[in-house]
Amino acid sequence: MDLYKTWLNTSGPITPRRVGILTALYIVLSAQVVLASCGGDTESVRGRIVEVVPASLVDLDSLTVEDDQGIRWTFDGQGKRFANFSPSHLREHMVQGTPVTAWFEEKEGVLVLKEIGD
Repeated sequence: MDLYKTWLNTSGPITPRRVGILTALYIVLSAQVVLASCGGDTESVRGRIVEVVPASLVDLDSLTVEDDQGIRWTFDGQGKRFANFSPSHLREHMVQGTPVTAWFEEKEGVLVLKEIGD
C-alpha cells in the first residue's frame, strides 16, 4: 500500500515510467469504451459484390455480397444513403472484383445493412 501511495504522490517528478503507465492505462480504457459503445447485434461479412439494386442514383435498395466460402449475403439497404458508397461506386467494386465489408443487423429474418467499408 505504501508503494501505491508513493506512486500517486504528484509532488515528485513525472518519470518516463509513470507517463508510460498512464498512457497504457488510457489506451486500455479508451478501447473498452469504444468496444462497449459498439455493442448491439451488429455483425460483418467481407466479400465481393455480386449484385447492386439502387433505390435511386444515391440511395441503396439492396446489396448482395459473396464471401470467401461462396455464401451469398443479401442485405436490405432500406433506401438509405451510405457515405462514399453510392450504387455506382458499389458497381465499380463489383466490376473490379474488389472486396467490401458490410456491417449489418438481423431484424425479423432480414439482414439490414448498417455500414459499408473498403
